[in-house]
Amino acid sequence: MPQRENVLYVRFFGTFSIRWNGRQIPGDTKSSGTQFIRLMQMLLHHREEGVGWMELTEELFRDREVQSVPHSMNVLLYNARKRWQSLGLPAGDCIEKREGRLYWTAEIPVIDDADAFESLYRAAEALPGGGEKL
Repeated sequence: MPQRENVLYVRFFGTFSIRWNGRQIPGDTKSSGTQFIRLMQMLLHHREEGVGWMELTEELFRDREVQSVPHSMNVLLYNARKRWQSLGLPAGDCIEKREGRLYWTAEIPVIDDADAFESLYRAAEALPGGGEKL
């Protein structure tokens, strides 16, 4: 399936990956790289309902000893923005903050396999006898 330009393609099933205009957004094995990947997983999967600030910080920093979680979170978000820009994502903030929740911006379209699976599942379920067959 050909990929469209300026659309973020995300694969949640199997090995998590993100592609933008034919380039894969790299992760790495350093702690900051794995935190970046986990941040992306949470924001992209929950882009409609957003992720609460506390939920996000607990998930990203629960196994780490840091002096200031808010400072560490701000550093992670700053570095994420730099990484996005280096890969050619549009200038501006990819994360929107509203009422204590963080959202992936609607200005950058996302296509992901988890949403595709859920759509196909709902369509199959709606067919006559679909619920039983599923």
